[in-house]
Amino acid sequence: MDDVERAIKDFVAEVLLEGEPVEFDEHTPLLEHRLIDSLNVEELLVYVEQTFSVSLSRWPHSDWKTIHAMAQLVHDHAPDGRQAPGEQPAAIVSDYEKWVAGYWNEKQNDPINLLLGEEDGLVHHHYGLGEYDPAVLTAPDQEDAIIRELHRLECAQMDVVLDALAPMTADQRLLDAGSGRGGGSFSAHRRFGCRADGITLSQYQVDFATKLAARHGCTDEVSFHLQNMTRTAFPDDHFDRIITNETTMYVELADAFAEFARVLKPGGRYVCVTYCVNDTLAPTSEACEAVDAHYGTRMHKRSEYLAALSAAGFSPSRVSVLNADTIPYWELRARSEHSTGVEKAFLDGYRSNVLQYVLIVADRLPA
Repeated sequence: MDDVERAIKDFVAEVLLEGEPVEFDEHTPLLEHRLIDSLNVEELLVYVEQTFSVSLSRWPHSDWKTIHAMAQLVHDHAPDGRQAPGEQPAAIVSDYEKWVAGYWNEKQNDPINLLLGEEDGLVHHHYGLGEYDPAVLTAPDQEDAIIRELHRLECAQMDVVLDALAPMTADQRLLDAGSGRGGGSFSAHRRFGCRADGITLSQYQVDFATKLAARHGCTDEVSFHLQNMTRTAFPDDHFDRIITNETTMYVELADAFAEFARVLKPGGRYVCVTYCVNDTLAPTSEACEAVDAHYGTRMHKRSEYLAALSAAGFSPSRVSVLNADTIPYWELRARSEHSTGVEKAFLDGYRSNVLQYVLIVADRLPA
């Protein structure tokens, strides 16, 4: 047990288990704990209950007030409300974050992703754009031809993202937030020669992508980390560009965009591709709910993206709805032997326009 863990255990024993009063100031050891970057009452309760096998719901109101006071002091004294210097924030804290990490850690045999990147080592976790070649449907090796064509459409989608990032130079740095098995990071490095850092909640994905970096011969330029996009360990003004390619459905937008504004240099660019609810038509739909249920995502409304970006200090320069461009991908994927059952929901959603596939390009405004 390290000193911080011991301090937390002592705190719990004194304040929560025994009801003893405790004084708080900027020297309280708990301030150094790795959870403080996003510490709130709910997260503290979960942490305490799971670590010490106790239930806090029975505790008198005075103890809850103590927890609130402690959480407030942490925020007051920690620099910028974040982790103490030298500490790396915890990537996985909430129950939902644990679920997301578990989902992707267990997803190790998903042919619809692995087969598509088998030849070139670019394993993507996003979908495709553009018309497919109908000749694949009559090819002698039809399924192999479909797989190759789906991968071509995925790479075409990545090209759209890279075009939006441009210009970039080899001395610049990219954050790939929600990097999966690394396809986006490797693609950006190939196009621009830039340094790329990919972050994900899945240790399996970190390990997989790191091995691919060795295969591609770019371990010095492309690296992967177990980090949370809403609270990274990177310093302020560290990146020139940031991408999220179908990953923001797993986070709170305000938290993620505030963190992006912190680590992105003034004038830097953020490119986001996401599926979202077109709330000009409806607050949700059966198709949107089916997609969320399939992936465990928490889909946001399109208006929420623009509002959260503005609040975080970004100026959107482009918002494009790509439904017409992505529908052919889903039509072809529905014909694959490796379809997963979610294809109909995407097609219904995109055709009705309640579900939208959106590209957003935004620049961080100078302070």
